[in-house]
Amino acid sequence: MFLTTQAQVTPTTTEGTQTETTVRNGIGRVGLEQPKSIVQQYTYNPTLDRYVYTEKIGKYDLRTPMFLTVKEYENLVLRERM
Repeated sequence: MFLTTQAQVTPTTTEGTQTETTVRNGIGRVGLEQPKSIVQQYTYNPTLDRYVYTEKIGKYDLRTPMFLTVKEYENLVLRERM
């Protein structure tokens, strides 16, 4: 059994999902809208007692999943809410 929750990963978010990626260069910052086809989510795995962050397009992973302890996840959520 898995419990799935959405969480924001950048300051520019809408309803817990990333909507914009900021690119910094020598001139300034350029905002690029996050494609809606990319799903970013945190899923709690009770067997591992870890939250797993994934980025996917459909069923395909875009990057290696990141594992967070419950405390690391709570700290991340607290930081993002500030």
